[in-house]
Amino acid sequence: MHAATLQNWLRDLLLLYMQEPPKEKTPPPKEQTPPPEDPCPKSPPPVHRCPSDVEAERPKYFTESITGEGTWKQYGVRIQYTDPVSPGTSSTKVGKPLTVTLGLEVKESCCLTGDVITAYMWTHMKTMCNPCGTWKDLPLHFQPDQSSIGECNVKRYVYKSTVTPTEDDVFRLTFNVKWGNIMIWANNYGDDNMLYIFGHVMRREKLENLVTTGMLEGKRSRGKQREKLIEGLTDWLKAGKSLEAIEATKDRKKWRTMIANAVKQGT
Repeated sequence: MHAATLQNWLRDLLLLYMQEPPKEKTPPPKEQTPPPEDPCPKSPPPVHRCPSDVEAERPKYFTESITGEGTWKQYGVRIQYTDPVSPGTSSTKVGKPLTVTLGLEVKESCCLTGDVITAYMWTHMKTMCNPCGTWKDLPLHFQPDQSSIGECNVKRYVYKSTVTPTEDDVFRLTFNVKWGNIMIWANNYGDDNMLYIFGHVMRREKLENLVTTGMLEGKRSRGKQREKLIEGLTDWLKAGKSLEAIEATKDRKKWRTMIANAVKQGT
């Protein structure tokens, strides 16, 4: 190899060695989308202004009807059942999730599917999403796995949702379904379900708790303890335990039966 050729080869090798390696192209950072807001926050905002009109969110611009033979003939749609039943009465406890259900029947000739029809519970129950207790349409979710086709190919759709009451009181609730500009109610105006929310009698340290349970703070005095009102009621009703008598008050039919039996026995 000639000296000049060797010199050129060494020079090219040295230049190649001294060059910086090519930088890798890094992709631009992806834009991070904020997480979706929780429609029902775990805690209400610190400052919440309640609207002056409690029915400000009432559905408008719908052709309204009451479910029955009229809606079955005109639209081929009728509400089969609701839980809680409307009209009727029901009860639950504060902080206990309440599952609400609506069953709907649709004629085969109608081209209405379960995801086209939307179902709602119309109530003023106080929840985390509704701390003011205004009337709201709470959506019920379509349950395709629980829906079926009955006799005469009548389609039966099921809708469900869960709400948790945050305050003890008596609330009204009813149900409706919508599609297009049509809205069908589960019952006549005013014939709603009366939902009794329990929890304050045994929870609050007020007169109701004292009268019912006879529980007082501090040390008990010497001698025989006075009989509590709940114990007297338990003995009179033959309920066995105080808890059974308390639980029976939530079922009006059972409560009336216990009272009737106690009167009949002359105790």
